[in-house]
Amino acid sequence: MHDWTLSLVTIDWISGSGSLQIRRDGQEREIRFQGTQRLVMPREFPWGHSISINTVDGPVQFQGKLQLKIEMQSGDVIEIIADRFSIPAAGA
Repeated sequence: MHDWTLSLVTIDWISGSGSLQIRRDGQEREIRFQGTQRLVMPREFPWGHSISINTVDGPVQFQGKLQLKIEMQSGDVIEIIADRFSIPAAGA
C-alpha cells in the first residue's frame, strides 16, 4: 500500500466498526475493522506534510486482538486494535 493516499477515516462509536478509505491511480479501496478497542491517529507531521502511506504492519496478534499499524509518509503512525480486519489484497 506504499504511496496510496489516505482520504477518509470513519468510526461508528456505538458498534465499534470503522474504515479507512485509500486510493491510488483512480482505484479506491477500503480497510475495514470491527470490534475496535483502540484507534490512535496522530496528525503531527514530524517528517513534513503528506497524505500518503509509507508502510503497513499487520494485522498481527496483540493481547487477544489484532493490531494494525500504518506509518504515513508524514511520520505519523496510525494504530488500530480490533477484533477483525478486512484488508484489500496487495495490488488489488
